[in-house]
Amino acid sequence: YEAEETIQYQLGLLPGIQSLVVTQIEIMVRYDPTQLTEAEIVRVLRANPEVRIREDPRAGH
Repeated sequence: YEAEETIQYQLGLLPGIQSLVVTQIEIMVRYDPTQLTEAEIVRVLRANPEVRIREDPRAGH
């Protein structure tokens, strides 16, 4: 639970975040791309040692 709260707080500090859903399973972020890049969001997540990022196969990357 602490990790979820930390991520919610850290991502909430980024400019352009419009909504956040943070669970043990996934984090869904909607953001304003004129104020924030995906790389900045991912950097915050990767900096937390408790976070494991799983790429979404539905994302066009």
